[in-house]
Amino acid sequence: MSWKYKKIDVSGQLIESDKNNSMHMIRKSPNAEVFAAILGVGYGTSNLFPEGSICWQKQTAQSSQEYIEFYPEKIIRHVREDSEIQRSGLWNKVSWVEFKIDINEPERANVKLIIDDKIYWGFYHPLNETFIIEPNQLSCDYMNETAFKAAMFKPDVLSELRKIELWETWATIYLDD
Repeated sequence: MSWKYKKIDVSGQLIESDKNNSMHMIRKSPNAEVFAAILGVGYGTSNLFPEGSICWQKQTAQSSQEYIEFYPEKIIRHVREDSEIQRSGLWNKVSWVEFKIDINEPERANVKLIIDDKIYWGFYHPLNETFIIEPNQLSCDYMNETAFKAAMFKPDVLSELRKIELWETWATIYLDD
């Protein structure tokens, strides 16, 4: 199997413009949004990728045979099991069902596999796959460390807790005097 990627310098571009940014997924779930707000997860003070940010976008994949990329059920979001069935079969003694892709959420897995009575979800990949890339649409499949740290902003929770402790100490001293 071989892949071709396009290297993109994303320095100065909006982090939110990356359609693969995990914050887009968080915004699709009210529970995830609440949890992210509690943890303070979000974009940093700048919503731009800093200088030296590089990402790679998948262009094509060539393989000698068809394959299914699959994950445990709890790891990846998938289509509803009552979705329209496209096709099904048995592949090397593994039962699989391909459901119709949800056009509103095409990133959801649509292939269900049952291996040793365990359910897995994934994506079917044909031979010589070309990935659809929308013009003027940033889609980072992989990032260098600089871009990743900017896109995956995580506050220093310990630092914030220390600020609270210092304030409480100062308030206690001030009030005692």
